[in-house]
Amino acid sequence: NLQFGWPQWSKLSQALDEFQPDVVHIVTEGPLGLASLHIAKSKNIPVSSGFHSAFQDFSRFFDLAFLLKPIQHYLKWFHNNTSLTCVPSSHTEKSLRQFGVQGPLVVVGRGVNVEYFSPDFRSTQLRASWGASENTRVMLYVGRLSPEKEVNLIINAYQRMPKNTEQPVKLVIVGDGPDRERLEAMNAQGDIIFTGSLSGTALAQAYASADVFAFASQVETFGNVVLEAMASGLPVIAYDYACARLHLKPNETGWLSPLGQPEDLVGHIHRLPDLTTLRQMGEHARKATLNIGWQYPVQQFEQALYLVAKELHMLS
Repeated sequence: NLQFGWPQWSKLSQALDEFQPDVVHIVTEGPLGLASLHIAKSKNIPVSSGFHSAFQDFSRFFDLAFLLKPIQHYLKWFHNNTSLTCVPSSHTEKSLRQFGVQGPLVVVGRGVNVEYFSPDFRSTQLRASWGASENTRVMLYVGRLSPEKEVNLIINAYQRMPKNTEQPVKLVIVGDGPDRERLEAMNAQGDIIFTGSLSGTALAQAYASADVFAFASQVETFGNVVLEAMASGLPVIAYDYACARLHLKPNETGWLSPLGQPEDLVGHIHRLPDLTTLRQMGEHARKATLNIGWQYPVQQFEQALYLVAKELHMLS
């Protein structure tokens, strides 16, 4: 579903001439980013970059594993041609080092708006529309519906869960993408709710109206949905890396599984505790996010850009 357009070389060049930036920061390695890199360098403007999508890992989920090395080589070349690359986690920093990015890497973290994502948005009406009663444990996934997210693992685990008539489980999937049709075809009994893409208050309500968040992706550079779920008062089931490793406390605010061990993650889903325990853990998760705002990440980012601009002034 990714769309690429022809880069507008003259418009980019004119924009840089008019704005006269101290730094050009590039957050896409596609045609737009490549053009920006060449134009900025031709004007002797320092360039920094951000690495936000692990395209080299996506390829194996689309029967394009043969592209893994070429994509790695391109990404390595691209980021080695910028003065500094911002990464969202130490996990991503390590990954870039492993395939040859040699330039400076700076971790610029992520935050969450705890007023926007909050348990206050919980809606009994929304839960009722999902077919969830007060005693139902609602398991939620939010994100792109694409093969690399491995949402099918969550669906399979849900369909094999032990039946509990006192506290049944309902799976709600929020998002859209190229894998939606295949995933909906797995919903033979029609008991899984697919909401499509949500934003604004509707998204905040979906988070807050669930009881636990499940996230099976193993190719995230960070995974901000984990923080959004925690801020909304949900314990999280995820793999032990990136955002989940940074912010989850096992058996207190969620459950962590080793990367490459999907059976362990499925086990956590199958051993889902009762509602009382989930809500207690959700309260702990909410508290853990109250000091994870955007102010510090913004300061990290500003400092990174300052270093790039300062380097140019020192050279000149």
